[in-house]
Amino acid sequence: MVRVVRCNSCGLVYDEDYFQEWGRRYGVGLGPVPVCEGLQSDYGTKPKPPNQDFETVEQVMHPVHVCKGSLSVVDIPEAEAKKEKAILAIGDRSMSKRIAIIREKQDKKSPIIKFLKANFA
Repeated sequence: MVRVVRCNSCGLVYDEDYFQEWGRRYGVGLGPVPVCEGLQSDYGTKPKPPNQDFETVEQVMHPVHVCKGSLSVVDIPEAEAKKEKAILAIGDRSMSKRIAIIREKQDKKSPIIKFLKANFA
């Protein structure tokens, strides 16, 4: 078992020092209160079809936002901690790593994305 900080909304986990390093290593620009800095999809907002804002149909996706969920300190199995470990914003400023993960999830979960990719490919 390892002690981690886990988001109560999306389930991402952060290192145990998340609260102590807030504003320095974690959550830069997110205010004084520690929250989840993970990205979440906004499935309630329709993605724009290709050729309006995207070069290819593969770039179509729902918009994303910072989760900002509340956090809890928990003890979880090490395997779960590795599987759910968040990619830090400070280490992925371009969002390329995080967006790749979200795009894959949207491809599986969103009927609108499936439709657009099937009809605009």
